[in-house]
Amino acid sequence: MTDIVRHLDSDHISHKLPVFGTEDFLGAKSPEYGWFISEEFALPFIVDTKLGFKRLVFTTETIRLHEDASPERERSFLDEVVETCQSKTHMRLDFIATPQANSVFREIPSRSESVEWCSFTVDLTLPDTKIFESFHPHHRRAIRYASNGGVVVSTTSDIDVIYKTLRETMARQRLLFFPSKTYLSALQHRLKDNLRLYTAVHDSKVQGAAVIVYNHLGAFYYYGGSVERPYRGSMNLMHYDIMKDLKRMNIPVYDFMGARIVTGGDPKIEGIQTFKSRFATGMRRGHTFRYIINPLRHRMFVLAVKGYFALKGCRYNGDFIDQARHNPGESIADIPALPVNSSATPPGC
Repeated sequence: MTDIVRHLDSDHISHKLPVFGTEDFLGAKSPEYGWFISEEFALPFIVDTKLGFKRLVFTTETIRLHEDASPERERSFLDEVVETCQSKTHMRLDFIATPQANSVFREIPSRSESVEWCSFTVDLTLPDTKIFESFHPHHRRAIRYASNGGVVVSTTSDIDVIYKTLRETMARQRLLFFPSKTYLSALQHRLKDNLRLYTAVHDSKVQGAAVIVYNHLGAFYYYGGSVERPYRGSMNLMHYDIMKDLKRMNIPVYDFMGARIVTGGDPKIEGIQTFKSRFATGMRRGHTFRYIINPLRHRMFVLAVKGYFALKGCRYNGDFIDQARHNPGESIADIPALPVNSSATPPGC
């Protein structure tokens, strides 16, 4: 039996949740949130309303509450979740959108639309020297160059600096949806000790910034950005210093927040994924999916988003699944997939 829980009061479940499944994170993301919970599984979600349409977004993959839970039971749980979402008794939804980028599902619901998905990870339980030696030679050279050149990485509480860097980065990439200053402030207020903001500075000028969210299970590179031409190695050094900082706090893994198996040869996507993969000691591999509850409403939503993008002088190419279908072809770095129980994979993920 699968239930919807709106507030958690059980440590039995809470300590198994990655940071994206906690009430503090969900509450910062949306006023409407909760968890689908059975005896064996939990799945956190938010409900997002845009342009008059309601979509449900999962913020993690299915979390196993018992290590011996079978794949068959997991698929059955997800089918129950979809059935609950389709019911108008609990919530009125138009569709289940592709989940947050960190979510790598081992199993997916029946009759859902899906593509392969992965996320690059760094095992922070390794010794410092092993972590550095595992980086691609290009990254090692870049880190040394930036360090010798005087780039300084530090934490900050200045939301304005982070917001400005993220906004400029996404505007340069013609991405219309970026985190608002209000949302970043809400994260800072609610997550408190589970959020760190970093900047890389050279000659008193910010070269890059990162928003890191974490708890005892692992840390995620939630948002990041840079100036148009950052000092060589600034971003490389920033990530390495973030890893060392997290390691000092006994955080077991650093997750780069999702990557596509199918890139369609897009040079921008491949460039980002190459950058991430050259840090990785492992990779979580599975699927991402969506489920259309109301096909007519979903088509209307897509048309509305396309119209919004057109007004801004941009083109909407759909979600991850649409893009993978429109641009077939595979390109993925040769990083070994991590076993579920690896120390470099957050428990429950």
